[in-house]
Amino acid sequence: MKFYSLLILLPAIFYTSACKQQKPQQKEQKQKDFLPVTDFLAGEIRHIDSIPYAFTNFITIGDKTDSAFINKELFHTMVNEFLEVNITDKKHIDYYDETSLIDTSINMAIFTYLANSPDMKVARIDAYIDPGSGKFRKVFIKRIYNNKDTTWEKQLLWQTSGNFSLITRQVVNDKEFIKQERVVWDDKKE
Repeated sequence: MKFYSLLILLPAIFYTSACKQQKPQQKEQKQKDFLPVTDFLAGEIRHIDSIPYAFTNFITIGDKTDSAFINKELFHTMVNEFLEVNITDKKHIDYYDETSLIDTSINMAIFTYLANSPDMKVARIDAYIDPGSGKFRKVFIKRIYNNKDTTWEKQLLWQTSGNFSLITRQVVNDKEFIKQERVVWDDKKE
């Protein structure tokens, strides 16, 4: 009789044991919903590629400014590195924190994304949005690279008015070199 009682109780013991071993439910994480800054820039570049623009680059080093026409390949070289990190991708999204505000003095909603890890190449993104239309007006992206004794900081200010500015700051053995560039392709929008 004990044997039959054990056979009846055994499934109940296994069932109870299995219930206790279930994985605890994971806490539901709040989904981050960042603006698609990289997608916006990629769309702007595709639009520019579809029109035969002439690009003028104004280069300032120290107190001297010079200008030159550049081709689309150089244009792409200058801006493509800012498309490498898409903060909306799952592999990057947890490394950024978002803050936002509405600046009534310039009538813009500003969304700021700051890297919460020093290992991220993109340290900061500011997206300026027209609160009435919801459209991007400008985007600021700051990238930082380190290599032994040299640090590069590149800052891109992309304007939807047909131009962008690029500031490259290089520090080598505590000596600083700064180059400012402004690329214009649609002077009718200025």
